[in-house]
Amino acid sequence: SLRPAVECQKNTPHVTDALRFTVRDLTASRVLEQLGHSEEKDAASSFEEKTSNLLWSLGGDPQRLQAGLRAQMKRVRLFVQSPNKDLSSPAAPARETYLLGQFDCLCIPARADFGSAFMPMGSNPGGDL
Repeated sequence: SLRPAVECQKNTPHVTDALRFTVRDLTASRVLEQLGHSEEKDAASSFEEKTSNLLWSLGGDPQRLQAGLRAQMKRVRLFVQSPNKDLSSPAAPARETYLLGQFDCLCIPARADFGSAFMPMGSNPGGDL
């Protein structure tokens, strides 16, 4: 929850839950659309199910992604801490459990469509709320 951080800020805009959920749902539908999702092909109920079904159908073939998404993914960078050579250390098993290590960083180019008040920013290709 962001409540403690928000309470410390004097100029934090008030955002209704309805607006937050509208922005969340719009963002989720944009992500699915960029991945090539089609409602006709998938009757899954949740974003997680739809995304899982879509990624499964792609079968690990990046060529099946839209060209713009492939171009964006070429700019993704993974920074990995040097592997721990001492397998008896407590940090060693983490690699088997977690996708990223404690000090690893996955950088994905992105842009903000909405500002801190959950209102559209600048040129919003997805349209208005």
